[in-house]
Order: sequence, then structure tokens, then C-alpha cells
Amino acid sequence: MFKYIKKVGSGFNKKKSRTEEFSGSLNYWEKRYLNGGSSGKGSYNELAIFKAEIINSFLKENNIDYVIELGCGDGNQLKYMSYKHYIGYDVSKTAVELCKTKFRNDPTKSFKLLNDFYS
Repeated sequence: MFKYIKKVGSGFNKKKSRTEEFSGSLNYWEKRYLNGGSSGKGSYNELAIFKAEIINSFLKENNIDYVIELGCGDGNQLKYMSYKHYIGYDVSKTAVELCKTKFRNDPTKSFKLLNDFYS
């Protein structure tokens, strides 16, 4: 039994070796989207639907009409959200352009670079 626990537990202390140094959030996300990556599992399928149910309920119960999201990513989970007015910010220019294209016919949504939020 202890051999098994030791074997399972031995992986917890191992550090993953990185092939490249982390150079910041902007570079990470821009590179990820340029290479066809996505926002991640939380923006898709059951997890996105689960989050949307909670958020949509909260918005309705509290009469919230305007939502600003910092880190909108690829915008995939937006198809499940019931926002009356939405502005999504992201550090990745590629992600912002993807969202602008995806939602170009939806006047309730707009997307901007995070740098624009601070200026």
C-alpha cells in the first residue's frame, strides 16, 4: 500500500521543465491565439453552459444591463450569455480581432484591447 502511495505521490514534487521562459501574459495569449489555440476548457461545452446559467440568473435577478469583461479571450462562451450590453477586453490583439469578426453582426457586443481600458 505504501509503495503505491509513494509512487503516486512522487509526481507531486517534480517540476515540469519548460522549453521556454514565460515572457508575460500578453506574449503567452497572443502566441496561443496566433497558433489556433482557444481560451481554454472553461469557455467550452458543459463548463461554459454551467457558468452561463449562473451568470445569466445573477444578471436577471439584479437587473444588470451592462457587463465589462477583462479577459474575453476567444469569446466562445458569449453564445450562452444573455448580456444586453457587453464590452470585452483582452491583452491579445488576435483574440480581440477574432471576437470582432465572430460577433460583427451583434450590435450589443464590442471588443477592445486591454491597453485601451487604461487609456
